[in-house]
Amino acid sequence: MLDALWYGHEQIQPIFSMQEELMQSVGKKKRM
Repeated sequence: MLDALWYGHEQIQPIFSMQEELMQSVGKKKRM
């Protein structure tokens, strides 16, 4: 069970960080 959670977490991590980068870049453009 725990292995499945860790696997899912590792799979989601790159997507999550990518979304965060997109949000930051969009936020910076809006502030300018």
